[in-house]
Parts: sequence; structure tokens; C-alpha cells
Amino acid sequence: MHAISISEGDEVIVPAITFVATGNCVFHAGGKPVLCDVDPVTGHLDPCDLEKRILKQTRAVIPVHLTGASCDMETIRDIAAQEHLWVVEDACHALGGDYRVEKICGCAYSDLAVTSFHPVKSITTGEGGAVFTNHADLAERVRSYRTHGITKDPKRMKLCDGPWYYEMQELGTNARLTDFQCALGQMQLQRIDQFIRRRRTVAQYYNDSFADLPGLHLPNGGDDSAWHLYVIQIDPSVLGEDRLEVFMRLKEKGLGVSVHYIPLHYHPYYQHRLGVTYGDFPGAETYYRNSISLPIYPAMSDLDVERTVEAVRIVIQNLYQAKTVPMAEPI
Repeated sequence: MHAISISEGDEVIVPAITFVATGNCVFHAGGKPVLCDVDPVTGHLDPCDLEKRILKQTRAVIPVHLTGASCDMETIRDIAAQEHLWVVEDACHALGGDYRVEKICGCAYSDLAVTSFHPVKSITTGEGGAVFTNHADLAERVRSYRTHGITKDPKRMKLCDGPWYYEMQELGTNARLTDFQCALGQMQLQRIDQFIRRRRTVAQYYNDSFADLPGLHLPNGGDDSAWHLYVIQIDPSVLGEDRLEVFMRLKEKGLGVSVHYIPLHYHPYYQHRLGVTYGDFPGAETYYRNSISLPIYPAMSDLDVERTVEAVRIVIQNLYQAKTVPMAEPI
């Protein structure tokens, strides 16, 4: 947000389904995040709703590659280009994934992309992340910001007293990875293809194993996804309205299930700052209401995968039978 000069009065469109960091960065820059609805099946930013949210003060859009599968970046880029908007990809789930033969984070359809090196992501440095861009001027602004707004480039300085000299030219912060984190990240990069292959293998096995289950919708994503998350969706018309029951039964089976993500307009801070409330984004609410994230990570053993499959199949089949088989008439 700093690199593209977002400031007070500027608006940036973000999807209603994402982690809070996607919108928070706009607040931190002084701008206003404008929430956009998502496809209720994929959880991805809805290009049609995006067009409706663009106003004269809109400066950028942040599409989120939820679960590791790419958004419809070609359409989003075309809309942004027509409206002269910056495109900043939130690729925190998607490093190592592909979109139309291009690597995600290669910025073929955007101005910048960001990714995360949190321990559960494609690769890790313990914490931290990276910014990608093909624009030299944006790269320089990011480098400056991460180092307190300081430059040591004599060509950019107003005065240079010697090789020790530096100038702070804008307000930045200390956002540098430590050397030992970078060393870990470089080793992880050498294994990223291996990690992504394993995630894709697990996802494909899940797809094959769950294909015949009633009331279960399989996630968006194929061989090009980085498969950070594997999100199943429960069909309430088949399995009942209570997603919590499915969730708790899976936890009782020992699965580390979760839900990604709570819609931004459910959070009190966003409701207070933006005037949004429950019911404002039906696509996001449908996606949230029906979603459960299953375990998926490179270190999963085949036994871990089989146990997950068995638990899901038992829980879903039992719920389906309980809903569809009528109770016996009392004698």
C-alpha cells in the first residue's frame, strides 16, 4: 500500500472472504478498504461485484488467491486497466501455484504480489513474507519502506559526505527478515516444487476419495493450485443446516479441521469503521457457512491421509443416512 501511495481518501477493494490482514494493510496506510462479495463456491472475488464497487476514489484492488488457486486474474486485470487501478495480488496461499502457464507471484496480471512465509505456507522462514513486482520504481519504494525510508544510493541523496552516508527520505519501518530467516528461506525454496507436488497429490487423493459422497462439494482448484487449503463445502439441503455438527464430529475423530475465513464484515472493527453488517455479502456468507478446511500439508504421511479420508467418509455417510432414513413407526 505504501509503494502505490495509498493514503487518506483512497479506497482499495478487497474480498469479504479473507484473513483480516488483507484489509488491515489499507487501514494502516490511511485508506479505506471497500469490501466486495465473492463467488459462494470458490470464495474468490466476484468480478461482477468488483465493477459495481469502483468509484472515483478507488485506487486499487487486492484479489486473494484463496486456498492456493488463482482468481480470474485476466478478467480482474482487464477491469482494473479500464478503470486505471493498481492490482496487488494477495498470494499468501499461492506461492508455487500456476495460472495460465504463468507462475503465481510472477505479476503477469498485476503490479505487485505478496506472499507469506508463515510456518503453514508453501515455504517458511518462521514468519515474514515477500513482495514481488516487475516495476523497478515500486521495488525501490518497498525496499525503502522496509529499511526506515533510508537510502544509501548517492544518485538519490541530496548530499553525500562519504561512503558511510545515508539519508532518510520518507517514513518507513524495520520490516527486514533476519539473516538466519533468509538462510532458512533459501533452503526452503530449493524444496518448494517437492512441497507443492505432495500437496497436489494429497488433494487429488481427497478428490477421488470424496467424489461419491452425498451432500459434499469438493473445493476449487486443480493441478495448477498450490493447495494451501483443502476446503470442503457441506450442502445443507442434503446433510442438514448445522455445519457445526459436521465440524465437531470430525474433531471427535481426531482431525485438525478449521474454517477459513470469518467474513470481514462479521468483525466488530470492520462493522464500526465501514458501516457493514451481517447479510451485506451473501456470497461470502454462503461460502463461510458451508466451509470446513481439512488437513493438508507436505509432511502428511499416507496413513495420515487415509485416516482423514476414513473419518470424513464415516461422518458424512452417517449424517446422510440419519437425514434420509425415516424413523421406525412406534408399535
